[in-house]
Amino acid sequence: MKRTMHFLLALSAVFLFACSGGGSSSSSSSLGSSSASGGSCSGSNTLSASGGSSITISGTAQYENRTYDKTGFTGVDCLPIRYAKVQVMQNGAVSASAVTDASGNFSVSSGIAAGSVYVRVVSDAGSPFSAIVQDNRDSSTYSVRSADITAKSGETWTAKLAASVTDVGQVFNIFDNIIKTQDVLKNLSGTAAPLITAYWYSGKTEGTYYSYSGAKHIIDLLGKTTDSDAYDDSVILHEMGHYAAQVYSKDSSPGGTHRLTGHYDIRLTWSEGWASFFGSLVKSKYSEATPQWYVDTNGTSGTGASTLLFSFDIDTPSYSTLAVGADNEVAVSNVLWHIYASPADSTHLALGSDKIWKVFGTDIPAATTADFETFYDKWVANAYPSLAALLADRAIKYAADSYESDNTAGTARTIAAGTSEVHTFFPASDVDWFQISVTSGATYSFTTSALGDGADTLLTLYDTNGTTQLAQSDDIDSTTKASKITWVANATKTVYIKCEPYRPLVSGDILYSASASNPVAVVKYGYYTIAVSSP
Repeated sequence: MKRTMHFLLALSAVFLFACSGGGSSSSSSSLGSSSASGGSCSGSNTLSASGGSSITISGTAQYENRTYDKTGFTGVDCLPIRYAKVQVMQNGAVSASAVTDASGNFSVSSGIAAGSVYVRVVSDAGSPFSAIVQDNRDSSTYSVRSADITAKSGETWTAKLAASVTDVGQVFNIFDNIIKTQDVLKNLSGTAAPLITAYWYSGKTEGTYYSYSGAKHIIDLLGKTTDSDAYDDSVILHEMGHYAAQVYSKDSSPGGTHRLTGHYDIRLTWSEGWASFFGSLVKSKYSEATPQWYVDTNGTSGTGASTLLFSFDIDTPSYSTLAVGADNEVAVSNVLWHIYASPADSTHLALGSDKIWKVFGTDIPAATTADFETFYDKWVANAYPSLAALLADRAIKYAADSYESDNTAGTARTIAAGTSEVHTFFPASDVDWFQISVTSGATYSFTTSALGDGADTLLTLYDTNGTTQLAQSDDIDSTTKASKITWVANATKTVYIKCEPYRPLVSGDILYSASASNPVAVVKYGYYTIAVSSP
């Protein structure tokens, strides 16, 4: 349907609406018209005479921003609408155009004919940026515009355009966070970021997420009356972190639901941990207060309620006793932040972003998969400063255990029934062998548990020669990557157990199958507890 237009005749007013393409009409429901609220931004049009034959329209575009801290929204301030396209509209078409600068200023003096005109600033970026915010119901873009003016030759018009917090200020906050991201990405990579389209409208109930389809980068953002993300900078920047990974690196995440305190596939936790870190990085580059805090409100569109949905700190971090392991996204964010952030101390390297970006933007794209193991391996390969203290702080156990070397049957560690030990798979290709004396007719259970850093164990029981397989276990069931073998001894003798990271089963294994259902191994590190019991 057509968007209703309510023209304001007073020169002191501004008119805010969503526009369609470069034309004069627009569709979908109107956001309404409003001058700025709260005294933060104000809009006006003033006329002053000048000599010459041309018509000039210049001015400033601003939007009302909602400030926040870890407790939710705290107030409103006024920010420039930066690097957005400026259009002078005459007879339903664009007659002249420009782009706002870093301060939201603009000036247009070429191509304007005498007559009825107005100027608008649209949610579409100009060079050197490439971004657009649209209503995905009809692909209309948004704008803040002046009242109509009757321009005469030789006149200079000055317009101060202001997007209200209750109106398209929401859109221009989304827009500005994208501009900030692309600015940081350009400085990190040396190349301009490709076009990204953000979809939002007041009342939008589709979830918040990044997607890449048909060579098109998209972020969808909630606009629900009970939870709008338009002023949730952390949420917007997190999704832009996924965009950065798609454009400049690699994202191997299998997707799926996840919680901050949960433990998941390390490809997922790298993707989500990177995205949260990247949002904090952007805020830090722009010298924002407490950039390490991720804040998500459930305020409604516009002024809304300032109720906090949740917030967490990647520096301390929040949920510290649970934010452990490479298979936890907050732990991943924390390590990255402690590499980057100042000041340097026992767990902060304060190295800035260059080395992280080298691994992220150059090394990971050439790797098989993107996960924290890959980041760690490439970091070490570059001979960068040790991460040992940072990893230990988050209980990431990328170090050989004290039982090495036990990589063969000949060096197997003796373990007795009724005991348990914690072992790591480190370095790469590490396997652990155990030997146990068994009694004929007795039942023995060999079990792995308390898996960490995304470990996925494979247990194989060997006869006294160390080569003949007696039993094998990959996963106990569909809910765990732990393994368990229960076996009745057929003689009194010494047998061997080999524990290794999961690998696609090969010919000769008891569980071998030619089926393509055996997946490629993802995790090569990790830690586990092995226990032996006998009733």
